[in-house]
Order: sequence, then C-alpha cells, then structure tokens
Amino acid sequence: SWAILEFNDQTRITLRPNTVFRLDAYRDDAPESMLLGLAKGGMRVVTGLLGKRRPDAVRIHTATATIGIRGTEFDARL
Repeated sequence: SWAILEFNDQTRITLRPNTVFRLDAYRDDAPESMLLGLAKGGMRVVTGLLGKRRPDAVRIHTATATIGIRGTEFDARL
C-alpha cells in the first residue's frame, strides 16, 4: 500500500508500494537537516520550509547516487 509522511516543516513524502525507505536524520531546529535513504521502490517528495530555508540541508541517498534538493518537488524510483 501507499504511505504519506508529513513532517513538522510541511515536507510531504509519498511512498509507493513495496518501497524500502530510511529516515537517517531529521532536525527542524538549528542546525536544520534532513537525510533520507531509498533502497528500493519509489517516492514523491515535496520539500517544506527546511528545503526553502536551507536547500543544502536536504539530501537523498540511493544505492547509486546522492541527490541534493533545491526546494522543489520530485519523484524517485529504483
């Protein structure tokens, strides 16, 4: 089934069925950071206030890449 995660800063993550996902770090106070991991499946992310205030603080790790987010909306599938 699908899952939707919403964080304090209004970041929304939608996880597709059969997704293996990790939340390695989330901090909405100084120093702000979000570190996510995607091992399998797919997700859609809409960054919230953290991505707008500090775009360099949001990172997605996959088996083959690290994605730095610049305050946007995106899909990732493995």
